Amino acid sequence: GTSIHELWQGHLAEIYPTMKFEVASVIDGVASGHCDGLLRDHPEYGDVLWELKSMGGFKFKKVSKEGPQRGWLIQSGLNAYALGCDTIIITAVATEAISKGIAAKDGLNQYERISCEWVIPYSDLLDKYGVDIEAEIENWRTILSLSADGILAPPLYVEDDGQVIDLNPNGGRQHWRCQYCT
Repeated sequence: GTSIHELWQGHLAEIYPTMKFEVASVIDGVASGHCDGLLRDHPEYGDVLWELKSMGGFKFKKVSKEGPQRGWLIQSGLNAYALGCDTIIITAVATEAISKGIAAKDGLNQYERISCEWVIPYSDLLDKYGVDIEAEIENWRTILSLSADGILAPPLYVEDDGQVIDLNPNGGRQHWRCQYCT
């Protein structure tokens, strides 16, 4: 993914010389993050947060039809909140192209075989995911509070559909993500 990011960032820097890359953000003093790109004062979109997601062909086919994953939207929303952005652009890039046959059947051009993009006004994202973004910030506050009291927060994971999964490897049936840790 690093090479893909560097190539895209180099190209965007040629088009938008004032664009900054790997921009750090601090969210209400409880967490930090970074975005892949930040462009201030775009004439059409205002302050723009850009995220690039690179992936294999199977995942790309799914994403190109279903849209950006919930986790990407929450991550982008958190960084847009911290950096005061008006618009989020998420670009998905495949490491392997959709076959010419499938592309022809689906009406995809040569660029859509390897990339897709979503331009999302931050206000629209808040309408749909604002509660989730606030819940994530509150979750971080809870984790910090617990750790200040010497308590390790429970290992929870939020699926793309919003379902919260307890990743406790000793808590009964093991979630697939726990197999990486145990």
